Amino acid sequence: MEDSNFYKGDKVLCINAYFKPSEISQNINPISFPRFMEIYTIRDFYDKSIYLEEIVNPVFEFDFNLIMEPCFYKWRFIKLLSAEALEEEVCVLEKSI
Repeated sequence: MEDSNFYKGDKVLCINAYFKPSEISQNINPISFPRFMEIYTIRDFYDKSIYLEEIVNPVFEFDFNLIMEPCFYKWRFIKLLSAEALEEEVCVLEKSI
């Protein structure tokens, strides 16, 4: 489900790549995790999490018979502005000075 902050195709920067050992060692090997300060592209959404174009993991059976590809919480990322959006922000700031 898309929300007002993130959309499919958005570029995001990973700002929190710390995963507890318990998150890593849930028999989900091999699994790829986002890396700190790397840029990714949003592929899809699940609840409060996102799937990334650059990371595709195998489907895994979690607790409560939930079978899905692991995804990553949105709070681990910040949205990057496009060049056009950044230019608009600069223009607005320049006009306010």
